[in-house]
Amino acid sequence: LFYNNALYNNDGDIANAFADYFSSVFKPSTDFDGNDECKSDCVGDLVKIENVTYDDVVLAIRELKSSLTVGVDNIPSFIIKGCSEF
Repeated sequence: LFYNNALYNNDGDIANAFADYFSSVFKPSTDFDGNDECKSDCVGDLVKIENVTYDDVVLAIRELKSSLTVGVDNIPSFIIKGCSEF
């Protein structure tokens, strides 16, 4: 992995480089107010998610379209799909 003008070869250094990158692009939400939470089960009426398993995540990643388009994390889906194969 080449990041921030440095080459990383071992798993620990690569993981730390990813952590550094995500820390640098993270922007906390300033619009969230815990007092604005839904007082009833209105969200639960629309979406029922009891738990998310490892297999659920793997399946969702496999179903991503391989493209160069990036989201808010600036990582294209083909990178996520490629990393999941290891």
